[in-house]
Amino acid sequence: MYKDINNLIVNSDVKAFFLPELSDNIEHPPESFQDCDKKEKLFVSSKKLYTIVEEIPPDVPRDMAPVANLYNEGTCIDVKNRKVITYHDPNGGIMGLKILKALGYNEIAFIGCDARYADNDESNKYITKMGNEYISHEDYDVNHFRDDYFGKGMRFGKPNQDWIIALWKLASRQINEHFPHFNVYSCTENSNLNAFYKYIPYEDFLNGKR
Repeated sequence: MYKDINNLIVNSDVKAFFLPELSDNIEHPPESFQDCDKKEKLFVSSKKLYTIVEEIPPDVPRDMAPVANLYNEGTCIDVKNRKVITYHDPNGGIMGLKILKALGYNEIAFIGCDARYADNDESNKYITKMGNEYISHEDYDVNHFRDDYFGKGMRFGKPNQDWIIALWKLASRQINEHFPHFNVYSCTENSNLNAFYKYIPYEDFLNGKR
């Protein structure tokens, strides 16, 4: 998996990729570091990488850090040292919003984020549960865009639809209260997030509708 990502990064015309620290990958194995992969395979050959470094406000205890307090002025990009200083959030979409905002974008549309996650007999029929961690034994993933996303051999966290919705809801409130010129739209039909982000069909968005 990591070899494929290396090839993508090295051969892509994209100018920069943003990745968690390697130490973070090692310390949090369920999703980001699988048994078959070794540390030396992780993104070793690219100069395009920015490391995402976690920084929690000094006056906030670590276990009390506001998970969705995403849009504070402390999130910044250190170009010289190729680092993103931020608070890690457990959702890829929210992390994407943070980085794009730090890059200076003020208009973002998300596609394919429906915030709908099944956690039932059907979705888990090839799953072994270990507390809040799931292990898949087949390429059968009803929660993502292809069956091998969290497919055979993958470990991942228990789906938590209510938590994801609450996370995006809080982010929306923070944007409205503190960053009125930072506009986020949904281009995902029937998304659970459309209650908090204006929905615009993708083609209409490309044609300038706002």
